[in-house]
Amino acid sequence: MNKNTQNTNIDKLLKQAQIPREIMEIDVDAEWQHFTHKAKVKHFKPRKTLNLYRISAIAASIIIIFALYLNFFAFTTITTKNVQKIILNDKSTVTLSKGSTLKISKLYGIFNRKVKLNGVAFFEITHNSLKPFIVRTKRFNIKVLGTKFLVSTPKKQVSVTQGIVQVKTFKHKTLLTKGQQAKITKNQIITTSFSTKRPILQTGKISFDSTSLEQVAQSLSLIYAQPVHVSDNIKNYKLTATFENQQLDTVLSIIARALDIKVVRENGQYLLTK
Repeated sequence: MNKNTQNTNIDKLLKQAQIPREIMEIDVDAEWQHFTHKAKVKHFKPRKTLNLYRISAIAASIIIIFALYLNFFAFTTITTKNVQKIILNDKSTVTLSKGSTLKISKLYGIFNRKVKLNGVAFFEITHNSLKPFIVRTKRFNIKVLGTKFLVSTPKKQVSVTQGIVQVKTFKHKTLLTKGQQAKITKNQIITTSFSTKRPILQTGKISFDSTSLEQVAQSLSLIYAQPVHVSDNIKNYKLTATFENQQLDTVLSIIARALDIKVVRENGQYLLTK
């Protein structure tokens, strides 16, 4: 096939495809060199950039972590002028004696259940196996899952009225059960037994002078390390009386007769009601 015939066939194919012949006649290599010369193309590495969303997310994460770090070591402080009952956000309660100080972790119930105590307090702790309840003092620490116990930091003493409590010092630790008491000394933890019916705090005479029934119940809870509650409709009743080394059942019976109310005992707790 000669060159003219070949060109004629190519023209026919281009015409059928509707492609101008000028395109087929472009010198590709020459055009590419012309383009690169004009554009002055240079090889370069892509610039590493972070978009605004990613920067904001990182900044927010840093702020959250920093806030949690600060709160991990932060505590809310409560100092009592009288006997006071405090309800924590997990429904646990702490009854503080006059002049005692309780510090509650700001992350309480979220990441931990930690408190610090200086003074005397009766604890009624809601059970939570995932977050043990921890009481820290200057000389010893206490760890529980859910129980009732009394702590006196001045006497370095822990008394358990329900459940199991772990008492730990720098060198020693022991487990206490209902009716057991620990005395922490410099070199050891001394464990003894006590009656849960008698006053645990050695207060001598217990005197009330026109004291509200709510305050009376809180004081008895603290002295006997037994939960004593009052119905809302009688919590403002006033009591004037003196008791000395009597069992809690006896004390409550006398109060009930004096104020014409009833004592209900259920699940190891006492309720004064109308």
